[in-house]
Amino acid sequence: TIAASGVNAFAGLNAGTPEAIGLELSGVEFALVVLSEVSGDRAWTSVTAGAASVGFAGLPDDVTVSGTDLGVSVNIAAGDGSIVDYATTPISVQTGIQSTIELEMDGSRGELVEAVGSLELSLFGYFSVAGRFAFEKSQTEVLLVDAEENTAVDVLTLGGSDLSLFAGKDGGTEDAIGLELTGAAFGLAIITDQENPDVSWTALSGTAESFALVGVDGLTMASSAVELSANLASEDGSLIDFGG
Repeated sequence: TIAASGVNAFAGLNAGTPEAIGLELSGVEFALVVLSEVSGDRAWTSVTAGAASVGFAGLPDDVTVSGTDLGVSVNIAAGDGSIVDYATTPISVQTGIQSTIELEMDGSRGELVEAVGSLELSLFGYFSVAGRFAFEKSQTEVLLVDAEENTAVDVLTLGGSDLSLFAGKDGGTEDAIGLELTGAAFGLAIITDQENPDVSWTALSGTAESFALVGVDGLTMASSAVELSANLASEDGSLIDFGG
């Protein structure tokens, strides 16, 4: 194992100077675990990590990219496809004299790459978004419409919650003109057949508490409780039965 906690890190150019350009992380903790089979040649690799904050140095004043409470989990299978189930047998890794970090990834999710965190992005006052985001790559089984047996699939998901979004002009000021979306959440899934990677399905679900056009005198456009859903078939016409 390799582990650390309370780490501050920088990757880029001119570190520690006013001209620094790059990625800054603070409050980082991580644990890398490599497990090797005693009586065989199998090996498994897992990583769990977190950061209190992340930001980008050297950006223009009217561009903001930052994140807080970031977390990353990775659970890689051995060559024969076997995976460690840390939900059943968690491992505690020492990251300092009085600090530890737990590996608790559920092996039933298969090979896993997961990242979560609160992010804020603002571009020149024309576009901004803030909220909680999550990315995940995992494995599971799904039932297709009119099928009798489940299909093993790889799943790539991107989700967000508690989102606020603005697109227009002079965002964040009293003179803002554009579209505002608040209280939004969404989930996007791209699902691929493990045996036939050319077969894939896409599904999307989203909601928003409010949607409005702001800053245009004499014109009012607003909506509440907005909902969106989509379930797209593969090119072969098959469709996932999410209610099955």
